[in-house]
Amino acid sequence: MEAGKSVIFEVADLSEGTPQDNEKRRQDMEARMQQRSQALKDKGEDQVDDKDPEEDLKLIGTRVASGLESIRARVPRWKALGDDRALIERHFEELFAEYKALREYVANYSYSIVAHNLQTYQANLDNLNEQINKEKETALPKKKFAFARKQAPAK
Repeated sequence: MEAGKSVIFEVADLSEGTPQDNEKRRQDMEARMQQRSQALKDKGEDQVDDKDPEEDLKLIGTRVASGLESIRARVPRWKALGDDRALIERHFEELFAEYKALREYVANYSYSIVAHNLQTYQANLDNLNEQINKEKETALPKKKFAFARKQAPAK
């Protein structure tokens, strides 16, 4: 091939047409650009309106922190319940129910939580679960199993 005669692409000559045609094309293009920018603005406003207020990271962090502190503060209250086993069991069942609700809350909004914060929340929840379990074992120790000797029938 000769160096000067190869054609890679051809540039269209847009200068053809009357000045009225060029003006009409320019106006059509401006109208389309305005419609598109208005559509983008409308879409942006809809996205703001559709956003769940619960997806706010600060709100999620505040709710998780307050939930953790609330449950941690109530864990040792079993000591004031005395020796009533039923009340102590109900106390720990309520704590576990709140713990479970908080765990589900974090799981439901995990898509909007930064990975580092999510790991921190999960670690704090795991520590809380261990604390509740230790206190429950202290409050309600399991009965030790011992083999009982059978009495030989009297002869």
